[in-house]
Amino acid sequence: MKQPKGIYLAGADRDAGKTTLSLGLLAALNERLGRGAAFMKPIGQKSAQLDGTAVGQDSYLIEKALHLGLSLRYTAPFVAASGAAEDYLATGKPGYIARRILRAYHRLAAKHDLVVVEGTGHPGVGAVFDLSNATVAAQLGTPVLLIIDGGIGSTIDRFTLCRALFQQENVPILGIIMNRVLPAKMDKVRAAVEPWFRRQDVPIFGWIPYNIALTKPSLGVLNRELKAETIHLANGGEAIIADYVAAFENVETVMKEIAAKPDSILLVHHTRGDVMDALLARKLAGSLETGPRAVILCGTTPAAVSSGKNHMAEACQKLGISLFQTDYSPGRIASMMHHKIYKVEPEESVKIREIIRLVAENVDLDGILERLDILPGGRRKRRESIFRKLFALPWRKKRPADEEPAG
Repeated sequence: MKQPKGIYLAGADRDAGKTTLSLGLLAALNERLGRGAAFMKPIGQKSAQLDGTAVGQDSYLIEKALHLGLSLRYTAPFVAASGAAEDYLATGKPGYIARRILRAYHRLAAKHDLVVVEGTGHPGVGAVFDLSNATVAAQLGTPVLLIIDGGIGSTIDRFTLCRALFQQENVPILGIIMNRVLPAKMDKVRAAVEPWFRRQDVPIFGWIPYNIALTKPSLGVLNRELKAETIHLANGGEAIIADYVAAFENVETVMKEIAAKPDSILLVHHTRGDVMDALLARKLAGSLETGPRAVILCGTTPAAVSSGKNHMAEACQKLGISLFQTDYSPGRIASMMHHKIYKVEPEESVKIREIIRLVAENVDLDGILERLDILPGGRRKRRESIFRKLFALPWRKKRPADEEPAG
């Protein structure tokens, strides 16, 4: 039987950027490969609700964003529900996880030139089910593309730790992607680490610069997180909120901060009419050309404002400024925005387009395909496949397990 082609995207840590890279790679691969590329997340930790059924969150995102036409049954073969780990440790059930993953992988591989398999968390995640990322990659027969934050000492240290776990399972590292490299330090980091990885015979296929907007929410997502009431929503709520301005200072200080942060959201207590009047007056006069993206009125807002029937709400609508109301204080919202990492969601088309562009411009797709011995158009090189060269070991013997339930 023909060896299926796959690549396992593993993160050196949680929130390493695996889903971001999956989105960008799949968008590019499906333009390059004759039969396209499929996606799979073998073990999911987070679920989304679809028609009352829990489905893998990342698989759902990929399908909604890229419209690949793939069944979630195969792209998300196992989603660990709450309590699943305790049940498995106590009973060994469900015992069909490995077989379900392998079956889904072969179903996808049969119809596509490549399967992009996204891991979960750091390389050891899943070990509680006897299926760490390294173990799953070994059972699928896929080399690993490791995603790691771009630094110097910490990057090499983290790579060494991750590589040891994959080596233990005889899984080769195909190459690495340096993610979230600070643009100001890009040249310095490359000069320091490229020679080290070259000596390890580990190609670096990408240098993705840090983009703060990808960690920030869109207006629509932030509105939902705050359980805020929408008084006026501009541009469909797709604008990304890169920062915030909390109106704690005097009017002049707040106005200067807004001007310096045009992609920010203004957090203002509803009693600060002086701030709102100054903002609206300067916007109407044209002396404040950019910012803020939106205004959140904090505290219990008078009914006249929340109904959109006073001058403040009407002016925001005329100026195209989204206006929300929430009972949260400005300080609490500031804390939420400062500490939380907001992952991309299916409705955030602006962010998704930026991810696709960022990966296309900064990842060597040709280098990855060459390393995998795949040419565009579905053609294969006639020389020996890297899968046969890298995987000389036979399939591991699986332990007895419970039968998978029907369906």
